[in-house]
Amino acid sequence: MADNFVIPDMTWTEIDEAMKKERPVALLPVGATEAHGPHLPVSTDTVIAVEMAKRGAAKLKEHGVPSLVLPPVTFTVAEYGADFAGTISISPETSMALLRDVCAPRPSASGRWPSSTSTWSRSTSSASRRSSTKATRRG
Repeated sequence: MADNFVIPDMTWTEIDEAMKKERPVALLPVGATEAHGPHLPVSTDTVIAVEMAKRGAAKLKEHGVPSLVLPPVTFTVAEYGADFAGTISISPETSMALLRDVCAPRPSASGRWPSSTSTWSRSTSSASRRSSTKATRRG
């Protein structure tokens, strides 16, 4: 696999090549956009989740398991921070639907399923409430 395994930093042709050759594990960083006091940015959870995913991908590579880090999901359930400026919260239902749509392929309007080189299958692993990564394996 190429040295670059972070999808937002890759071209579509690099992604296509990685998907066809190696059937990588997908790592989905999930982090809230919420206040963390006056000393940290509201992106703190996402920054941590992305770094955890990158480090996880590097460890997987050491063990011969190819992986790709997906673009992060930055909106989660963060009602507990609603009183602080900068916190963006979505409903639990929206959060689950977003994760399901990103991690599970769906047929197009024509009823056709997307090509196997551009989709991820659902994972049964659960993400923690705060900064976490979700791993899925292409089906």
